[in-house]
Order: sequence, then C-alpha cells, then structure tokens
Amino acid sequence: MAVDIRWPDFFVVGAMRSGTTSIYNYLRNHPGMFVTVPKEPHFFACETCRNRGALISSAIGDERGYLKSYEKARADQLVGDFSVSNLWCQSAARRIFDKAPRAKIIIVLRNPVDRAFSHYLLRSDQQSESRTFEEAINSEISTPNGERCYLDIGNYASQVSKYLELFPPDRLSIRLYDDLARSRESFISETLEFLELPGEIRSEDMNFRANAGGVVRGGVFSAVYKNRHYFMPVLQKLVSKGMRTNIRDRLFVTKPPGLAMGDRERALLRSYYENDIAETARLIGRDLSGWLTTAA
Repeated sequence: MAVDIRWPDFFVVGAMRSGTTSIYNYLRNHPGMFVTVPKEPHFFACETCRNRGALISSAIGDERGYLKSYEKARADQLVGDFSVSNLWCQSAARRIFDKAPRAKIIIVLRNPVDRAFSHYLLRSDQQSESRTFEEAINSEISTPNGERCYLDIGNYASQVSKYLELFPPDRLSIRLYDDLARSRESFISETLEFLELPGEIRSEDMNFRANAGGVVRGGVFSAVYKNRHYFMPVLQKLVSKGMRTNIRDRLFVTKPPGLAMGDRERALLRSYYENDIAETARLIGRDLSGWLTTAA
C-alpha cells in the first residue's frame, strides 16, 4: 500500500540563537504538534551550509530519511521543522517552497549584535572557539570573503527577503526575540493562532528558557547537555519542569561573573549592522531602532 508523502506543515526557520529551541520545547507540549528529535534535521540546507564547521551535526541529507522522521505523526497533528539553517542558507527558502508551498513559515529575529555574542558563547562552550570575542569579530570584519559565522547569520535583510518573495503574508509570521522575552505566553498563544491550532500550552510548561547564555560545565555534564534533546522526552514524563530547570542550572550551566559583551565590541557591531537593521525594519514593518541603542 502506498504511503502518503507528508512534508512539514510549518517551519520555524530561525534565526539561530533567537529562542527557537525554547519555542520548540514549548510547542512540543501541545498534543496537536509533532516535532523531530533532535530538533534540527537541516534537510533543506544546501551542501555548503551543511558543511559549515560544527553548526550542523544532525543533518539528514536524503529525502527518504527526512520524511521518515515524520512518519509517526498522527493525521490530526501538525508537523514542524525547526532547522535554523533554513534562514541563513540562501537556497533553503526556494527548496522549502518547491516541496511544501502551502507550509507556514515562522521567523524570529534577535538583535544581531546580541545574537553574535550569544553565538560566540555557544561556540566557546563547544570548544570550537578559543579567541576573545573582540578578536573573533575583528577577524571576520577583516575577511569579508571568508567563513563568517558570527556576522553573516545576523545579516537578516537578504535572508528574510527570500521568504517574502515566495510565501504570501497569511503564511508568513515574522516575530522578534523581544516579543518572546516580553511574554512567552502571549508569543506562544499568537503562534498557535497563526498555525490555526486549537487549545493552549500551560504556563508551567513554559517556565524555562532553553539554551540560555552561559557556559556548560565540562566532562560528562557537557556531553549530556549537548545531547539533551534525546533525553528530553523521558525527562518530561518523569520529572517536573521546575525540577528539570533546577537540575540544569545546578549540574550543567554556570554563569561566571563578568560574562558580558564589552562596550567596544558592541559599538563595532552596531556600526557593522546599522544599514542591514534599517533595511530589515523596512521589510518587516517593525521599529528596530532599539537594536542600535539598547544594551542586552
């Protein structure tokens, strides 16, 4: 008997380090939602993007394997893809549209200055970055044709425009990380409304932030934390949300004093992103002037 091919009903495409993992963990608590484990299959990213350092370690490159990751979804569930590479990979929007033209797209944008620093902390934790933040940023600015993971992912205007060109307004939701930080309950409620998914997610199931900035303890704790998506389904059934957060904070995440971006680096990045922020604001119809004046 032939099996129906089912592509995702919606995509949360990024941006990277903009709260997408928290959104993933919130939405997966809804009974009408089916998401992949791990979070990001990265199927629609081109080969070049898939091979960008350690950014994509869980990529599913073949179509059969990708579709198989959704085969356990019930007919009454929405299925979603949360691969953040789908925003910064320039060919992903067209690839998604070609396979799933009726899908809904959710984009979450974070102040690119703060996003870059958050990304730096992540790579430092993964032991793939040994430079200071200032050294890393100056190196990327001085090598415009090299691999610039901190800077390029925050150049949102060209990334967002790809989706605006392909998907109609009723299938495209562009939100800000600031919206999520201000009220996760309102953010998720509006997301469910956009997805036309009835019901709600309990506040107690959103009482945490995933991938909060910090440094993960080394050794076995770091290994467990990096593979937490495999353990999350079991933990969610056996351990309360408050207890999971307490375990995470005590065993895995530390926040050393002084872990903040310097004024010099912030000024440098604001100058770099100024024009792109203005163009992004025009494209999405939001006032983003605070990104150039407000510290994190």
